[in-house]
Amino acid sequence: MNRTGSILVGLIAGLVTYAVMSILYAALLASINNASSVSSSGTGVGLAVVGLALLYILPIWIGYQFYKLMKKKSKKVENAVSSKPLIADELAKLAQLHKEGILSAQEFEEQRKSILLHQ
Repeated sequence: MNRTGSILVGLIAGLVTYAVMSILYAALLASINNASSVSSSGTGVGLAVVGLALLYILPIWIGYQFYKLMKKKSKKVENAVSSKPLIADELAKLAQLHKEGILSAQEFEEQRKSILLHQ
């Protein structure tokens, strides 16, 4: 998932959370207004408990899922970067080998071109 997709997932999750919390809050207010009736007060208390639980748990859970996704993506990037040796380091090693006389000028040029072509 690219950066735009990750941002879109975060926005959608936030909007869904907001919508759910708004509905639960509206139901809670309605049950409080109708507290005189016995049947709706039991439902109202249940909705209030569920609403309060979701108010604290759902955003934390969504944030944690988003954190895991970003951590997983960053590990992939770190692995890709760390597994490839730097071109500058390889060229420096070649130059040192040429300077020490281990590689001839022709061998040095062939190896240098090979490194530059396979970046």
